[in-house]
Amino acid sequence: ILNKYDCGINSEADIYISTEHSNTISSDYTAIISTDEYSFTYENYFDESHMYADVYNKRSKKTSYSYPSSRYPFADLNPEVYLTMSSNSDLTLLLRSYSPVNDFFLSTEAIASSIRVYRNNILDNSFVFSSENGTVKLSSAVSETDKIYITWEEENSALNNGALSGGIGFIYNFLPSLKADISITARWPLSPSTTYSTYADLQNGFASISGGIDYTGKYFSISDKTSLSISNDNTTGVLLASFSDSTYPKTYYLSSSSGYITLNEPVLSSDYFSTITLHSNNNGTIKYHTGISDSLITGYSIPLTWNFSNLNENCNAYASVDIKLEEGSLLKNSSELEIAIKPTFSSTTNYSVYLQLGIEASSTIKGENSEKIPTWKISDSSDLNCLSTLNINSNSWQVVKVSIPDKFKSRLASYHDARLIVVSENLDKSATALSGSISVGPYSPIVQGIATSQSNDIKTTTSTILNIMSPFTLLHVKNLNYASKINWTISNDFISNSNSFITTVSYFEPADFSQYENINLDFYYKESEKITHSESEDDGLIFILDTNSQSIDDETAEIAMELHISPSVLLSTISTSDIFHYITINTKTFAIYIDGIIISPEKYSLFINKSIIPSRKKIKINTILKSTLYKKGEFAIGDLYYSNISPKASIQNKISSSYIKKEDILSINGITILKNLILKAESTQSAYTNINNVSDKNFNINNSFNSSIDLHKTNFTFDTNIVYATNNSTDTNLINSMGHQV
Repeated sequence: ILNKYDCGINSEADIYISTEHSNTISSDYTAIISTDEYSFTYENYFDESHMYADVYNKRSKKTSYSYPSSRYPFADLNPEVYLTMSSNSDLTLLLRSYSPVNDFFLSTEAIASSIRVYRNNILDNSFVFSSENGTVKLSSAVSETDKIYITWEEENSALNNGALSGGIGFIYNFLPSLKADISITARWPLSPSTTYSTYADLQNGFASISGGIDYTGKYFSISDKTSLSISNDNTTGVLLASFSDSTYPKTYYLSSSSGYITLNEPVLSSDYFSTITLHSNNNGTIKYHTGISDSLITGYSIPLTWNFSNLNENCNAYASVDIKLEEGSLLKNSSELEIAIKPTFSSTTNYSVYLQLGIEASSTIKGENSEKIPTWKISDSSDLNCLSTLNINSNSWQVVKVSIPDKFKSRLASYHDARLIVVSENLDKSATALSGSISVGPYSPIVQGIATSQSNDIKTTTSTILNIMSPFTLLHVKNLNYASKINWTISNDFISNSNSFITTVSYFEPADFSQYENINLDFYYKESEKITHSESEDDGLIFILDTNSQSIDDETAEIAMELHISPSVLLSTISTSDIFHYITINTKTFAIYIDGIIISPEKYSLFINKSIIPSRKKIKINTILKSTLYKKGEFAIGDLYYSNISPKASIQNKISSSYIKKEDILSINGITILKNLILKAESTQSAYTNINNVSDKNFNINNSFNSSIDLHKTNFTFDTNIVYATNNSTDTNLINSMGHQV
């Protein structure tokens, strides 16, 4: 049966039809686990342990095997495969299976003593770090319910990033088989002038005392190790998550090392132009991307050169280069990007040029969700997001300008680099120049301090102003005291309640607030003109932190925090001057403060989900408060920051024992019946508490047992794992897993 495929001895997996090199799922085919085993096992009984997949062509509406399209699902694309002829199809049957892992890649530059690993918010000291490959290996595999949080620091030559660190240890051998040890280690940041941290520069510190005893006998061994630690993930106490900077356009330049070889197979995916599929075997890139000086520009130009002469006729030939944008983090708050490009084509027949943003330029291959990479066809004016296209017939420097829709910005909040791709679709060697080059130069993100959405009744403008800091504000940061300001004008004297809101959004690096007590935001609401209006019962202000949004008004984003404030509360902050106020949200008590004054619970509603890490700040301002319409006004939004992170105390104990007898145990008449007995047991108990709030505590027990023995010529293995965890003495989880192997 030619639509059935042997998937080996896998017992469970997700099955897809995909391209071989990029693992892009094909939308033309579907694959499901076959329930028909008899067709195979009547010839070979041992095939019963295999898994099989049924493949169907979605373009065919027939499922009965009486139809050729069901028996030969790939016939329309690649009939040679059924005729035992050579085939060049890139389609493969992809099986994805999932298994627990215990290895995490950090960085080869990570400082070993600074690494802190938390499993379900409990400090886990039983890990091993390899500085050679930058990998942390946990003592046990991660289950599907575990939350792993790892922090570390890297070597930095900046004078404001010092730290005090030290350690001392002692070991004593009581007997050849019995020894004990004790050690003290500590590392604490030393930067008195630093009053806040960002996610790129967390100031974490810890102190730990550990001790243990080990006994190792001929067959039996046992050890007990205990560690007591005090740690603080941010010794400054304040995490600056989002701030407004001057939005005056600036030009940034490339260095000689900004070009990187594209290690992933590019995927051209867009809602704005028809796409084609690229395969790595049609890559004609000449892999030399060192920057070149050019007197016509400042900085370096990164070259992309190619030669398609060795590629097959009619293939989709391509060449690409990845470009490190040192200031690419500005893209998430930019409405547009200008970038200098110089094409050098001896013939432009059948050539197209694409720009991608939101990739990670790297010298090591990393998986990327290729189908979500923002893409512009910059050589085609029909791409509506290309505001100024590339004229590939002109061999001179040009400025290409693209708009950046909001749905791209969640991706750009995490990945900031660029990729340039040149494609010759259906390569015609007789009509196309088979070699050429194109260069990339300076770039200028058009930073939009804030984006707005409102009804046609409201006209808005946005700008950046100096932030006159509130006296209550914790931050007094030089060169960061800016705020985004929205001015609005309503021409009519009446506006419906449903059209009275102005929605504002800005994006920032994903910033977790789960360990902080307070979320803070600076703002002011300034009136210029107001009239009496029919009363509105809607909220005065809505403040949201979310992620994975598609647009400003997207209601499907994942929400980390949502606050609704009544009009009466907001009215108390309105004035005719630009005096900043600040909102404080207590994530533990759910209390709300404005300028340090607590707000009555009936005047607001609050939702918090600490498992979501936000990357967008969304604020909805109502221009109707009670029975007043504010026809003209200003709303300014300052810094978003988290504060009051408490030190944590933790204790961990690990007991390990084993009995290993790698020899014959039972023999009869010279025949070995039992041998190679292995018994291993391990128990880890962990607990931590917030020093300033002892009710905030967690407890975790992880017990595992492994055994193995050879019975005659057959090996039997059995293992079990039991995890017991409590969270704040209210949530309890018990996880059991067992397995065996013969």
